[in-house]
Amino acid sequence: MLACCRNRIEEALSLLKAYTNIRLDITQRLATYEDVAVAVEKPNKLREALWQQAMAAATNNNMVPTGLFIQTLN
Repeated sequence: MLACCRNRIEEALSLLKAYTNIRLDITQRLATYEDVAVAVEKPNKLREALWQQAMAAATNNNMVPTGLFIQTLN
């Protein structure tokens, strides 16, 4: 069970890092219209994946950290 939780945490952290990197990258340079479109589309997909992670965690346990994780995604 602990390995399952660890895998979810690692995947969520990976998604958060990718989301943050995309959002920061677009602010660090002069972006084209295509760059902005990608910077909007990819984070939306990552956000959806994070929500899927949160919902899966919520159905498997009712721990306070899970609730806090869900609140941060709002």
